[in-house]
Amino acid sequence: MLFGTGLSATFAYKSRIAWKVFLDYNFARRTYRTTYAPTLFLKEASQTMTLNGETIQHVADYVIPYMVSQKKGSAQTILGAAFSICF
Repeated sequence: MLFGTGLSATFAYKSRIAWKVFLDYNFARRTYRTTYAPTLFLKEASQTMTLNGETIQHVADYVIPYMVSQKKGSAQTILGAAFSICF
């Protein structure tokens, strides 16, 4: 999600010179996902692996990745001014 809004005002100083003042606000929210699977190598090694004397047929029963998701928001406020000359 991304949300942004702003205000600006421009003041004529002379016929071709102006000042501009602005205020912007931006907000973004993202979801970050991480998968941690330290035993993922077992899928390759499972062809010759035994457990209690029996060959492992379905290694997916023993290899379960750990998944985490976290939402983070970022807010940004910008205040600025500009000087412009028109030709």
